[in-house]
Amino acid sequence: MIKKICALFTAVALMAGGCLLAGCSADSPSEATVAYLTKLKSEGVNELLKLDQNKEVGSLFGDDGSLTEDQQKIMGDLLAKMVDFDYEVKNETIDGDSAQVEVAFKNYEIGKALSSSLTDYLSKAFTLALGGTTDEAALTQLFYDTLDEKLDALTEKTHESTVTLSLTKTDSGWEVNSLGNDQYDAMLGGLFSAINSLESFGS
Repeated sequence: MIKKICALFTAVALMAGGCLLAGCSADSPSEATVAYLTKLKSEGVNELLKLDQNKEVGSLFGDDGSLTEDQQKIMGDLLAKMVDFDYEVKNETIDGDSAQVEVAFKNYEIGKALSSSLTDYLSKAFTLALGGTTDEAALTQLFYDTLDEKLDALTEKTHESTVTLSLTKTDSGWEVNSLGNDQYDAMLGGLFSAINSLESFGS
């Protein structure tokens, strides 16, 4: 179950950061960075809740690759928290057709919420198993319900991190390159740090 949960959040994070890279070129690296982050904040949730992507996420848990209406709402709440980051573009360095832009991010503690959700879920699932509950659908819903509780508790943006984004100059202008785990982690509230820890725990 731990590996499934880690795969779920990894898929969500990668789709969140990667699906909107196209079409964010600008005349300067800083402007391109702002264009990308603005687009991610404004359009990220809608992009990720498209039916085909929804099924891709749901398939990590269910055979039919679908999420219930309640689970869709919880995933929507999660995605909304993930892209509700604040940011400040700090320094820009240009070397020919390559550039680096330093960005300071501030977000909710998404990673801690995930870790706490899993800890509570395992405890509750163990209790249910002792009582004879082994239904996979019920256990899956239990995780979503636990996650929902943790998301509701996220009211302050206390996760702060500064990272460097790389860009390339194309015929259309400057464009942000694909992000790595460190950039995703800073942007999405420590999500990847939590995933790495959980994967180590589950291995």
